[in-house]
Amino acid sequence: MNNTGTGGVNSPGFELYNEGVWNGGLFYREAENVVSIFTSLSSTAPAFAITSSNNYVGFGTYTPTYKIESSGNSLATSAICTTRYSSDNASPSIILRKSRGTESSKTSISNGDYTGLLVSQGYDGSAFANSSEITFQASENWTGSAHGCEIFFYTTDNTTTTQDIRLKISHNGTFVFYDNILQQSVLKDYGETVNVLGDLGGGTDNINLESGNVVTATVSTSTQTFTFSNPSVSGVACSFTLILTNGGSQTVNWPASVDWAGGTPPSLTASGVDVLRFTTVDGGTTWYGFVLGIDMK
Repeated sequence: MNNTGTGGVNSPGFELYNEGVWNGGLFYREAENVVSIFTSLSSTAPAFAITSSNNYVGFGTYTPTYKIESSGNSLATSAICTTRYSSDNASPSIILRKSRGTESSKTSISNGDYTGLLVSQGYDGSAFANSSEITFQASENWTGSAHGCEIFFYTTDNTTTTQDIRLKISHNGTFVFYDNILQQSVLKDYGETVNVLGDLGGGTDNINLESGNVVTATVSTSTQTFTFSNPSVSGVACSFTLILTNGGSQTVNWPASVDWAGGTPPSLTASGVDVLRFTTVDGGTTWYGFVLGIDMK
């Protein structure tokens, strides 16, 4: 059908009837520059529309803002569902894919490339804005035998508009919480990372809390000085256990921030194992030192 009118409101198209009853129509709407399909005379929104300018597809809307958009005022009219019927244990799928290069000349993705993004948005009175997201990211340059990846989770704090990272699942299965609170959890059969410093041989050595909250070390050769770094922020309790071998064989200097019972460091074993505990609640300004065991046998 050809409509030669002007004014931006023309809707040439085809109407479908069955036994004299209207059952749908295919129309071009000049106002939105879309081709649309209607299945109801009472509906003001199309069942399906394709924009002529960029081939965006809309379900229930004339003006999709993404390649595919579903619009409605209920779960049934706005949800997208995929169902699989089969006699095996396979499920329906939603697949996100990324390649460098072009469709006809694909190249491998690189470390840091995003392979997928799931975003939730809300309307703030003037525009839709991101609220939370899950991103999937390559953690190495990809080859036929290397497909390392990570997953990141983001949310937005109340009274702000900036998304903050809350959790990362690393390529090796490590969960990184970025000092966020893990609340109302039950831990079972858990372990702690051991920071093995080995034979120190005298001098100054740092105990980095980011490397583990259980530390093993051996004192030998000459005077040994310890420093502590990267405790939790002030207001959060942070502790570590030090399993020290032959601590009494040399002079051991502790950080000035360590407070001991009675103000005196313990006498350590010259040939044997001592177990010490250190705790801070103010970001390391003050550490409390405790003896858990001397000359453990």
